[in-house]
Amino acid sequence: MAETRSFLRRHLPWALSAWVLLTAAVVGVVVWLDARRQPPPAAENEASRHEATGVIRSFGDGRSYVNIAHDPIDGFMAAMTMAFEFQSAEQASGLDVGDRVKFSFSADRQGRLVIDSIAKAP
Repeated sequence: MAETRSFLRRHLPWALSAWVLLTAAVVGVVVWLDARRQPPPAAENEASRHEATGVIRSFGDGRSYVNIAHDPIDGFMAAMTMAFEFQSAEQASGLDVGDRVKFSFSADRQGRLVIDSIAKAP
């Protein structure tokens, strides 16, 4: 019994110190990982703005959106046909299927593509 007590007296402080250090290390790693999962700064949450040209292929219900076969958009995407939302119904006035258009749009982090301005291309 005396040997057990002396063993504990000799090793318990070291065991407790090791446990405290290990716990601190685990907590530090968890905090570090959680900090990496935080939402990006406000600047990265903002929509990116782009300019493009293309041909109107069709309009959505109530002209709330337009499908445009657009040319390549530098630094954003290759040429393809995509749907772009209008900010307001007035943006669609005067436009018809087959019109070649020049437009600017905003792309947000959720994938929404919203037309800022659109006009027939010369």
